Amino acid sequence: MTFAPDISEKVWSLPGRGARIIVDLDAIETNVATIRNAVGPSVMVLAVVKAGGYGEGAPHAARAAVAGGASWLGTATVSEALELRASGITQEILVLGATMAMEIGASIEAGVTLTIGSTDQVAAFCRTIPRSGVGSLSAFLKIDTGMHRFGVAPEEAIAAAHAIAEHPGMRFRGVFTHFARADESDQSPTDKQASIFKDTVAAIRGSGIDPGIVHASNSAATLRRRDLDFDMVRPGICLYGVRPDAGVPLLPGMQLAVRVEAAIQRVHTIPAGEEVGYGGTFRADRPTRTALLPLGYADGYCRALSGRSWVGFRGSKLPELGRVSMDQTVIELPDECDARYGSVVTVVGDGAHGEPTIEELATMTGTIPYEILTGFGQRLPAFYAQNSNVVAINNKTED
Repeated sequence: MTFAPDISEKVWSLPGRGARIIVDLDAIETNVATIRNAVGPSVMVLAVVKAGGYGEGAPHAARAAVAGGASWLGTATVSEALELRASGITQEILVLGATMAMEIGASIEAGVTLTIGSTDQVAAFCRTIPRSGVGSLSAFLKIDTGMHRFGVAPEEAIAAAHAIAEHPGMRFRGVFTHFARADESDQSPTDKQASIFKDTVAAIRGSGIDPGIVHASNSAATLRRRDLDFDMVRPGICLYGVRPDAGVPLLPGMQLAVRVEAAIQRVHTIPAGEEVGYGGTFRADRPTRTALLPLGYADGYCRALSGRSWVGFRGSKLPELGRVSMDQTVIELPDECDARYGSVVTVVGDGAHGEPTIEELATMTGTIPYEILTGFGQRLPAFYAQNSNVVAINNKTED
């Protein structure tokens, strides 16, 4: 088992809501250290902790990642970066997403590095940042090598790099790109992007600009492509022990860092012919013992799981019944199951208790593990475990 055997008992000895996330900070630290060892001492690790640490608590995940050897942290927005700074984190932070010129001041003050990814943004930043040299913006240039979201086109990269590097109010830190299909078995699209990226970096260097820190690999490429490490890798979802895709295995030694549990709030037997939940999508064909769990789609337990999923209890699979509601879900308790009011079931984890994995929930709902993982973090209180103890609690909206 990934989690210490007694951590669930400790979590549920504390007051709080009847559905909870348990985050194993030791596992996050181990996962980063595993990547750190795989890429070698010449390659840095940027731990992506955007979207609140994929919903699991950015400051806590960030500290664990730094303890595991991360040199940089990555967020999607300036506000996420400022949250890390406010929590006392001093590590280098790169905002990976698009930002506004009006966010420059706060970024400079907080020592946060921004990404510049369009020619219009280059122009706006150059107009906004003072040329006096009083304070400077740390910036990376992002290259669009085929994903066609954010990033300057390869043919625009040299001019953009010169505009940043030659502006007295900006500090050119490096260049990066993002792979669109690194999680697929066919690696030719990734190879094509990598080739374009390498040629663009070479052209920037040839124009007289030091390209600085060069990086490209997301979780999938970090797990499977040592030839694309460059100067730094950017693992995200795999930091939490979750595969970006079923076909991309974790590195040996990596561990699941997240589990969702819930305490049964009602046990009830419905007669044959009675229905459960909205729309009557489940009708009992015999007397059926049911149990209520206090979580639903507002907590990330998707409505699309209705009638498909199950939870785990002491190795048994307890099926979900009827439609998942916003805040409540009903499961079946087979006759041989001794679960009762207050019993704790595992909603998602590593399968050790009979529960589904994040990847299995994603398959059931036709989505990706990223959406499942981030969804659970929106409202469920998070309990952080380290050295077999609960070291912090984030009650989210229940403050």
